[in-house]
Amino acid sequence: MGSRDEHRSVGVEGPKRGPRSRAPLFARLQDDEPKLREEAHPQRVLTRDRVLESVRGELSRLLNTRCSDTLDGLQGQERTVANYGLPDFFTLSPTNDGDRQRLARLIVEAVRAYEPRLRNPLVDVVPDAGNGRALRVTVTGTLVVEQLTEPVSFPLVIAERGGAIRQA
Repeated sequence: MGSRDEHRSVGVEGPKRGPRSRAPLFARLQDDEPKLREEAHPQRVLTRDRVLESVRGELSRLLNTRCSDTLDGLQGQERTVANYGLPDFFTLSPTNDGDRQRLARLIVEAVRAYEPRLRNPLVDVVPDAGNGRALRVTVTGTLVVEQLTEPVSFPLVIAERGGAIRQA
């Protein structure tokens, strides 16, 4: 008979997996296929690409939601669910550097308050070269989700009409 060590099982590596993280609550509750009668296997973890997609989607919801506070009224206030989003910024001029810096600060404050997976956010707001009334916004930071930590950048465009924010 052999020693106890000889009977130890040998592990077999499965498929190589990249970093994964637990899916956020709303991603787990969301029905991606509402027309299907039977639910698919619940999504409990997200791949790196799905995490980025999730953050991109949350940034879109956050930056396209208008809170009831004014630009001046929001200054110095703690951010809560009552003032989720951005105040109406139509009084800011896309051609004025000071106004673009103010908008960048508003976006940074909102991201810090409502997107905890994106640490140390920085925002750059510049005029769109193709349309002087539209703005190009770049949100950068460090994505931190469980074992995943990496620098990320999300290029966005603020439309001339309506102020909708979309991916660039």
